[in-house]
Amino acid sequence: MEAQPTDPHPSPFGPIVRAAMVGTAAGLRSVTPPAVVYRNAKGPLPAILAVMAAGELIADKLPQTPARTFLPALIFRAVTAGISGREVAVRNDGNAAAGIAVAAIAALASTYAGFGLRMYLTEATALPDFVIATLEDGFTLLLAYGADAAP
Repeated sequence: MEAQPTDPHPSPFGPIVRAAMVGTAAGLRSVTPPAVVYRNAKGPLPAILAVMAAGELIADKLPQTPARTFLPALIFRAVTAGISGREVAVRNDGNAAAGIAVAAIAALASTYAGFGLRMYLTEATALPDFVIATLEDGFTLLLAYGADAAP
């Protein structure tokens, strides 16, 4: 049996790390991770998710938007994280159940961490919330695309 060549540039992002990344992103913006992960799916799903993600990015900056820690929002974040975490784990030869669990837990943790950090940075820097929220959008996109990048 011939040995397989070793990848000279192996990815440091295994399936569980990728699930944690996409879950962390879902804790910050709930619809962005599935929009990124399913962007190449067949049918209308990618377009629907893209519109929902764009709407979320706008709604997040409005003062009347409920807090991300509001129970229904928290549950939705865990669900979208689990769905996205399962997908990135399976695509990278990982365990589906582990991807779901890790992503959902990461989403719950990052929901509270992101909320606290955003409040702290708004006060500590005197920057408008809009600026901090936009930086958070960028970080969310980096996490989601990083989790979904080719191995």
